[in-house]
Amino acid sequence: MLGATMTLRSADDRIRLPILINGKAVTFVFDTGCGRALVLYRSASEKLGLKVASPSPDVIPRPGKVLLGETEPCTVTVLGLTGNIPFGILDTPSDIIPDEAGLAGWPLVRREIIRFRAVGKREQASIESSLPADLTGWLKVRVIPGQILKLEIPTADGRPLRVNVDSGTPDGINLRSEEFHEWRSENSGNKSTVEAFWEPAYGLIVREEVWADQFSLGPLQLHDVPVMEAKESDFEGRTRDLIAVLGMAALRRLDLIVDGPHLTAYLRPSETSTASYEENRMGAVFVPRDLQSPDLTAVVAAHSPAERAGVMHGDVLLKIDALDVTAWRTQPGILPLARFWMRPAGTRVVLTLKRGTQIMTVPVVLEEILGP
Repeated sequence: MLGATMTLRSADDRIRLPILINGKAVTFVFDTGCGRALVLYRSASEKLGLKVASPSPDVIPRPGKVLLGETEPCTVTVLGLTGNIPFGILDTPSDIIPDEAGLAGWPLVRREIIRFRAVGKREQASIESSLPADLTGWLKVRVIPGQILKLEIPTADGRPLRVNVDSGTPDGINLRSEEFHEWRSENSGNKSTVEAFWEPAYGLIVREEVWADQFSLGPLQLHDVPVMEAKESDFEGRTRDLIAVLGMAALRRLDLIVDGPHLTAYLRPSETSTASYEENRMGAVFVPRDLQSPDLTAVVAAHSPAERAGVMHGDVLLKIDALDVTAWRTQPGILPLARFWMRPAGTRVVLTLKRGTQIMTVPVVLEEILGP
């Protein structure tokens, strides 16, 4: 039986796992939505001096999948075990440099007993030797066999709800489009902001985040979580009747024990989490229209601090305070811009924008948009 604890760092949204590659210490993200045991980013493989075979350009990946290169075999120590294995290699856009070396996926631990729980503001994932003696009050669900962590939640009408648990994303609940729009129409007054992020299989994604004081997935009750519409691509290549993906913001509201050997999991609302949700307090993001565009253009949430300050959809961002962001593709240190939107409420951010031929300066005061 393995033994290890993987801890989420304070004010962050990742569970990190230390790994040795050819004697060099690196850090991976523990990602239950990753279907391969160990994946290394190409930028990290270059730093480590590894030889890499790229995937064939003639092979077209299935929807929702990415093609991986592969390294030469490496001496790897992870979770107390040492072996000689190759890594899958994942490419990222040149302007996105990951903080970690790679991803440790669900296949690495799926035959173990894994416990997820928040301790104050931090999330922990630990490998346990046995289940707790008393599971009274826990919701028992089935684990769906596969390369990523999937749960089947029972319901009163006998039709189970199937969800993915994805510790590699900071999101709360990514809900299937039909269910999201139904829920959104019933909760039209809920507070919202926007987020932008990059995913390997799908590229740049921009979407609305909506706050839920309470959200029910059958008998599973979650409190104080952001809810987003999942893209159709989120479910391509996955279980057809999948209804939602639970990211870190949802996971941090739960205690979850996965009994891998018996394909069973146990859940209950967390009694120890004090984690807050790191939101976009401006209510706008600036993103390229496509991967070739040099301009960062605005996407603005309705009724947000940005909209009230005068920022409009399509405005081109030139500066944030004194920082010239127009060289974002070539100058290290400009990205990520999210660090400006996630400053404390009350922070004043001055944006220099271009609208058509007009240049303007717009001050925006950040506010708490989501949350209790």
